[in-house]
Amino acid sequence: MQTELKRDESSRWRLVAAAAIIVGAVLLVYLPALRAGFVWDDEQLITSNPLLRTFSGLIEIWSGGRTADYFPITNTAFWIEHHLFGDNPLGYHGLNILFQAADAVLVWLVLRRLQIPGAWLAGLIFGIHPIHVESVAWISELKNVLAMFFTLLS
Repeated sequence: MQTELKRDESSRWRLVAAAAIIVGAVLLVYLPALRAGFVWDDEQLITSNPLLRTFSGLIEIWSGGRTADYFPITNTAFWIEHHLFGDNPLGYHGLNILFQAADAVLVWLVLRRLQIPGAWLAGLIFGIHPIHVESVAWISELKNVLAMFFTLLS
């Protein structure tokens, strides 16, 4: 019994360490994005978006009245970020990076659950692959990392 508990605890620590390596790699790769500012349509969608400034704007985000695209979860995230970070892009970039790290760990866990060989490596590669740079480093593309996050959680 005691040996089983030690084995379970050791297994748990290995899982935590494996997840920490993936998260650390993602943070390391995307760290330069923290120095970036707002680009392209970030101004229209975030810094100049009146819906992000008031509670009534949050209600309007969910009613779909004034936005060209209906992304209520993404726009709600922007609303929350705006109230936390204002017009400082650091927090927005940080959140995108954290979602990418979570996505990478979730890829690993889903593949592991499906007993796919190389699941951990697949999660790591997913997390740091250059194809994700635009989605992670461009603030307005939060919708991509959020969509992946909720897809993997389901």
